[in-house]
Amino acid sequence: MATTSAPPPPPPIARRRRLLPARLAVVAAASFAVASPSSVPVCGAFQLRPTQHRRAIRRSIRGASLRAATSPEDVSDRTFSLAVIGAGPVGVSAALLAARKTENVILIDAPRASGALMNEATGEDLSLGGPTGLFSKALRDAGKRISVSSLKGMGLRDDSVWNEVVTSCVELASFNARDTVRQLDYAGVTYVQGSAAFADSGGSSSLFVTSDDNSISTLSADKILIATGSTPFRPGGIPFDGRRIFDSDSINTLLVADLARSGIKIERGAQVKKFHIPKGNDRAPVVLDLEAKGGGDRPTGATTQIKCDIYLAAVGRKPNTAQLNLQAAGIRTDSYGGIEVDPALRATARDGNVYAAGDVLGRPFLASTGMAQGFAAVESMFGKESTVTAGEDEDEVDEEEESSDGPACKVGELCMTGEKFDPKSLASNPYAFPVGVWTSPEAAYYGLSMQQCREMGIDAGEGVALYAECLRGLVFSPNGLLKLVFNKENGQIMGVHICGDDACELIHYGMELVKAERTIDDVLSNLYSAVTFHEMYRIAAMAAVDEVGARKRRAAAGRALTARYRGSAQE
Repeated sequence: MATTSAPPPPPPIARRRRLLPARLAVVAAASFAVASPSSVPVCGAFQLRPTQHRRAIRRSIRGASLRAATSPEDVSDRTFSLAVIGAGPVGVSAALLAARKTENVILIDAPRASGALMNEATGEDLSLGGPTGLFSKALRDAGKRISVSSLKGMGLRDDSVWNEVVTSCVELASFNARDTVRQLDYAGVTYVQGSAAFADSGGSSSLFVTSDDNSISTLSADKILIATGSTPFRPGGIPFDGRRIFDSDSINTLLVADLARSGIKIERGAQVKKFHIPKGNDRAPVVLDLEAKGGGDRPTGATTQIKCDIYLAAVGRKPNTAQLNLQAAGIRTDSYGGIEVDPALRATARDGNVYAAGDVLGRPFLASTGMAQGFAAVESMFGKESTVTAGEDEDEVDEEEESSDGPACKVGELCMTGEKFDPKSLASNPYAFPVGVWTSPEAAYYGLSMQQCREMGIDAGEGVALYAECLRGLVFSPNGLLKLVFNKENGQIMGVHICGDDACELIHYGMELVKAERTIDDVLSNLYSAVTFHEMYRIAAMAAVDEVGARKRRAAAGRALTARYRGSAQE
């Protein structure tokens, strides 16, 4: 009789030092905010238990087996049609598109230099093709699927519970990396691991690739796309050490569990004046002296000192270009290292053959806009496939598409994000891309806000729907809202703003409403499936035409929700 073996037990987690409930101080600011210790705002501190998990991740990923990358020595002295530097979502997607247009595409990546998640047993990169926040999003989703309280109620130790979380995160990263490798292999893209840089005397077509063993290979490319992403911005004066003081990337080496929601504390209008880091004693807390934002004493009664085990500075990112030897190729950068490009995303290289896309250009530092820039750069290099339909004059179409300013982005075209692709155009265009914030709950928006409408001279109104007003929201996730901003003159929807579960998914329907110039009446005339979050669009549209009734309905929904919570508490 055939027998089946039981699945292997999960890998043992590293024994960790027990800590009493500690505190984590988090600092956050806008991207590219230039800050020093005297101008760093403290946004929050919350209860948690720090967990050393490095060995657990190594053991969890040891079973993963991705196809090894081609050795740089095997491509030495070869010439390629296109060399893409950087294997994040921008570089991978651009390389796959280029492989459809030309042969001999090479993708070069240095995962160890970028701090990516590595399989130490095989030397393979598990973040291949994934965005910067892949692991943090995996952790977030794992937290939503795994009930820590239930597992602990079953008598499982903290180590066992945490092992479940780590394994879930690694499996997601591994699946994404495996799929990326398959796509590259199928498309015929040569994938190489190593640090690429322009040769000192090779113009803008010659690259040096340094392997982990410090061996150097040389290759040439007719065209080069730089997509090396970004690294956390580190304000001067903050003593980052990767042990007690972290940035938004190095914190991945110390994932945290057991976040106590009730322990969240926010210090507004404050900044760190001085750090006191104990030497030789990891159990002693880090002490932060606070002062008022901009300097000076805090108001009477306000907190002037915070103690924490870990300090996380999340103050934006900067382009990852310092090691590329750009000056040798004549490529100019701004003060942060961002590559200067024209509207066609062409850099200032001497030979005019170098392009750039994604975080290396600066804001908005989003994978979606970076991928769109990568697509646009490839189209600029190799031309766009003809889209002439029956009855159209091919010469007229060609004249419209050709422009000295580079490719234009037309509403409705796949992968396009705005009128132009350069960073300044994207940042100044509120219709360029949707914004999603992967918090719990999620937040997302697209288009104009009420304030922006007023500044533009638009007489705008808004219609608001609570999650609790639709059946799915009331039953599964009652906390949240959806807002439609519309032009009172003609009812045209100008913006959509959502906060609640699946906001980052729901926003895309709102984006289509705005881009298609739909009106409040259009939304009211649509039929939406029952027990879906999309019903909130109709409810918000109803609120736009009946403000008094909408306020009454929201008040009733709030009372019903309060009564429900009180009943649950009494039980």
